[in-house]
Amino acid sequence: MVELPVPCPREERGVAHRLLPGFRPTATQSEKCHHTEPSDRQRPLSRTDRAGNKMKDNSQELFPIVEEDGTVTGSITRGQAHNGSRALHPVVHLHLFNLQGDLYLQHRPTWKEIQPDKWDTACGGHVGYGESIEHALHREVNEELGITDFQAIPLGIYVFESSRERELVYAYKAVYQGNIHPSQEELNGGRFFHPQE
Repeated sequence: MVELPVPCPREERGVAHRLLPGFRPTATQSEKCHHTEPSDRQRPLSRTDRAGNKMKDNSQELFPIVEEDGTVTGSITRGQAHNGSRALHPVVHLHLFNLQGDLYLQHRPTWKEIQPDKWDTACGGHVGYGESIEHALHREVNEELGITDFQAIPLGIYVFESSRERELVYAYKAVYQGNIHPSQEELNGGRFFHPQE
């Protein structure tokens, strides 16, 4: 298996890392992306709902509040988690590579509240209240990229902090050669980037 650095297209500030051995991010990140909803939530078929209103994330979706060791201490809505409360809540990220070492990035839609119209990690999203980390990772990858047959390798766990939120990030990587089908509801596409790009 090829060991590659984990590039991150965002600038990172004030992050306390608790990482697994061998994981060292090679770039920095700004506010992390938030682009997921639970799979049992009613999803619009386009970038507007049936009444023609602009799409946005479900501010009432429940996330767990956690300690830095992952212990759940309560729950919080998406809206509360992103309003400056800085309650620590878990997210998952998958860095997806092909056999040539190219890194897949998703393009976030303009309707996203956080980091609209930016290139981002192949897949990332919140862990729902009562959901396991592993289930959240597989749900998000299926919802956003249409992939179910991948082997996730844990990279590390770290705390991301911005002026409006705090996240406990569970980072993974995978090497994948199959077809990728970016969600038309959640993404503006995506593609593999060569390391020199």
